[in-house]
Amino acid sequence: MEVLELQDVTPRTEIVESADDIQALRTANIKAGRFKFSTASIPIGSTLNFVKDLSLTATVVEDTWVEYRGQRHSLTTAALEALRECGYNWSSVQGPEYWLFQGETVGSHRERQHEIEVSAEQ
Repeated sequence: MEVLELQDVTPRTEIVESADDIQALRTANIKAGRFKFSTASIPIGSTLNFVKDLSLTATVVEDTWVEYRGQRHSLTTAALEALRECGYNWSSVQGPEYWLFQGETVGSHRERQHEIEVSAEQ
């Protein structure tokens, strides 16, 4: 029996056909990585409100960290803690979708800031 040798044909670069494709790829890459407040233009020291109980707040303390209940957390772990306080027993969430900055989810704010930057580049 012969062993079949396969050739790796995985593309090594992104293949795009239009400016819209480039923008979609950039947006996907931003969402794929760990959330950074700098990519959303949210300054350190900002107060975030929890979507399910606006009285629950977290403070941005570093580019990827918030302080919630006196402890340092990612947005996701802070959201899970807040959800438990609200009676939910969820095991995973998308943290940026559970915290508000100036009345808008942090995730939506990041997307809007990205769209503003892309428009400015054109």
